[in-house]
Amino acid sequence: MEKLICLSRILRSGILVACCIVLLLNGGCAMDNQEQRFQADHNLEQQMHKKEEQERQTQKQAPPAKAKQKQAQSSGQSSGQKQGKPKKIKVDHDTANRSKLIAKSVDGVTDAAVVAIDQDLSVAVDVAQMKRFQLKAIRKEIFHQLRKAYPDYKVHVSTDRKILQELKKLEEKTYQQQTEAEKKRLQKINEDMKG
Repeated sequence: MEKLICLSRILRSGILVACCIVLLLNGGCAMDNQEQRFQADHNLEQQMHKKEEQERQTQKQAPPAKAKQKQAQSSGQSSGQKQGKPKKIKVDHDTANRSKLIAKSVDGVTDAAVVAIDQDLSVAVDVAQMKRFQLKAIRKEIFHQLRKAYPDYKVHVSTDRKILQELKKLEEKTYQQQTEAEKKRLQKINEDMKG
């Protein structure tokens, strides 16, 4: 209110004073709404932290046998199996890099992503716009060149752009961690390649 009184003294014009009052009141309402939203978000975060703390305390209080049994059931394992570190998989970055060069050497291919896990070699390529009429021929050529270069691997080739993006993400992830989860993700991508 003090702001309004000061402005009315300074401006002394009826129209300008009315406009200023409306603007200040609207700005004040917007600020109140923002403050209310912030307060609501803050309260929600506090409630979530309290629930997490309560869950941690109940887990600490639960007998160890029951806690292990709950973990085994939630991860889909039976109580007879031991839980340990995630199982490591064999990722061959050298083969993947060579395969990427082979795929990019094909006429019309602008980008490629390759992942080689265990005996699966998955390749996704991006094809130049004018060569998209020949997608099947390009897939076939890449498949035969890779099959010839790596006969021990099961080769999967795709020209789908979404699969290319997913394979690029997986390719980056395999440099950081090499666990069974990446292998499952690759199997899902390979299934998507088949259509």
